[in-house]
This record gives sequence, C-alpha cells and structure tokens, in this order.
Amino acid sequence: MSHQRLYTEYGNYPNYKQMANASGDQEMLQSIKIIEKFTPLPKKWMFYVKER
Repeated sequence: MSHQRLYTEYGNYPNYKQMANASGDQEMLQSIKIIEKFTPLPKKWMFYVKER
C-alpha cells in the first residue's frame, strides 16, 4: 500500500488500525504488526523515505 493511498483512504494511521481490526483483513493486520515492530525506523531508512 502506498503512503499516499493510506492517507487518502483512511486519513491517518489510527483509522487504518481501526479499519484493520474491524474488518479482520489479514494483510492489513500483518502490516500493522510489521510497522509496530520496526518503529521507530532507523535513521538511515528515514533518510530514504524523506528523499522519495
């Protein structure tokens, strides 16, 4: 899922989490687990994200 699509469809991360939990969508729930496991992202990765 692209960064822009997340904000267009869900508005923000808490809304995305709420929708994932309500729908039980496994792909969305998996992405939440990954995001929460690896945040905050290492500084080197954040540099890449900002440059994109």
